[in-house]
Amino acid sequence: MMLALWSIVRFGVLVEIRYPVVFLSNVVSTALFLTLLLLGGRAIGVGGIEGALFITFIILAALQAPQRALEDSSAEPEEVYLYPIPPIATLIFQAIGLAVRTVFSFTIVYLVMLFPLHLPTSTLIDLWIYAPVAFLAGLGPGLLLGGFSLLLKKTGALVNLMAIIVLAGAFLPSSLMSSVGSYLPFSVVQGLMRGTTDIGTVAVVCGVSLSLGTLGYAFLERLVIRMGFSGIK
Repeated sequence: MMLALWSIVRFGVLVEIRYPVVFLSNVVSTALFLTLLLLGGRAIGVGGIEGALFITFIILAALQAPQRALEDSSAEPEEVYLYPIPPIATLIFQAIGLAVRTVFSFTIVYLVMLFPLHLPTSTLIDLWIYAPVAFLAGLGPGLLLGGFSLLLKKTGALVNLMAIIVLAGAFLPSSLMSSVGSYLPFSVVQGLMRGTTDIGTVAVVCGVSLSLGTLGYAFLERLVIRMGFSGIK
């Protein structure tokens, strides 16, 4: 079992090593994209935009990974059932692999942008510290979206809509975020980076979100099998 879990994470790392040109082009394009977002956030006077924006992409990695695995054009969704471990464990470890690659990529991106944009080095340290919390914040909704992709197929548009909402949260003023997003898994982590949310609230919200996501995926998975939408019995 542990060998199967390790192989999932290892494969994601090998993808980055095997295609260095693609990796470097992704780093450059991401740096340019983030530069525009950071400059835009500073222009409208949003405080703590650096940390909130960077941690948002860790949330997005966990949010999008299950749906990506189940809608991969090079594979069938049922292939997750071929691993000698429960399907939900396969999706979680694929999400971990993507999150690790995202942290590695964004560390490089941050170092590239550090001096030109006068970014604080403390934010990079915060990124490493809070990355696991951000991963948990995105994983619950990500598993739920993965379950819907089993049932409905082609739910990429819904995932993209969620990604836009999460990204937009990084630009909300701290006062507005604390009033409208105190109990949302995405906003509490962004609030933690800005110092407007305590770690206890984040732990409770992320725990509830992950539990609901896991139960939701399990329910939708059984529903798909029971309705005969899958060849699995």
